[in-house]
Amino acid sequence: MRAAPLVALGVIGGSLATWVAPVAAGEANAASDSSGITAGAVDAGSGPTASGGGSTGGGAVTMCTPAGGQPGALNWRRVPDDLLTTEQQQQAAAEQGGWYWKYCGDQPDVKVVGTSNGAVWFPAGGGAPVDARSLASEALERTPLPAPGIRMSPQPPVPLLVGLPTYLWVDPAGWGARTASATAGGITSTVTAMPDLVVWDMGEGDVVECRGPGRPPGPSAVDPGGAGACTFTYPFSSARSGDGNFTVTATVRWQATWTASGAAGGGSLGTVERSATTTVRVAEIQALNANPRASS
Repeated sequence: MRAAPLVALGVIGGSLATWVAPVAAGEANAASDSSGITAGAVDAGSGPTASGGGSTGGGAVTMCTPAGGQPGALNWRRVPDDLLTTEQQQQAAAEQGGWYWKYCGDQPDVKVVGTSNGAVWFPAGGGAPVDARSLASEALERTPLPAPGIRMSPQPPVPLLVGLPTYLWVDPAGWGARTASATAGGITSTVTAMPDLVVWDMGEGDVVECRGPGRPPGPSAVDPGGAGACTFTYPFSSARSGDGNFTVTATVRWQATWTASGAAGGGSLGTVERSATTTVRVAEIQALNANPRASS
């Protein structure tokens, strides 16, 4: 009887780390499904080497071919609970293990939902293969992406003024690359998230998109803007709002990418957003023109 693999979970330096004892080549591939995908394990040393200098299954590279598609590296992704059939949910509740979908290379994330959804059952300790992209998703969830620190000039609670530009920027300490990694079964996926855009909702119906974090105004009395500046000019005061203020929301968009070591994989994970809000009062200065000769 083969001993169940040892699993350990921890966080090191803000990164998720999971260790799973590797399974023998072809062990998990003995399962079959109805998704139209055929899989076969390539013996160690007789096939291509996975990118990153390593491979799954303790040295063997596992390949598969989707129906009508091109061969690619085999990945397994756990089926979300809400996409399991009633019978699959019952088995998951009664036994230790999980349902997985099999993917080949860059095969789209589309699977049949119904009585025959192509899922494969792996009992606990049965050695379900590790999916590098799923590890990347786990790492992204734990990547420390800060909410933006909103900065303005004039800086609230000093009121902003109608017709005069307000400079907008986010705290530069929260602007820069963030990384995290997740490891399992000899595979490590590393995520890098980089901020590139700030969307400012000014609270009165206007939205400003600024590339980069923005910056404070220059030292001169009249700052023309220039490279990196992000400004907005309020067309009317906040007196017409319910509480006399506008709620400003700054949303930073992060572009996330990932790489894998020990398996094929890598690319874009899409965008992630973090937001913060503040309230501002916008005042309007009334000017009175008087004819000095009117009283003479």
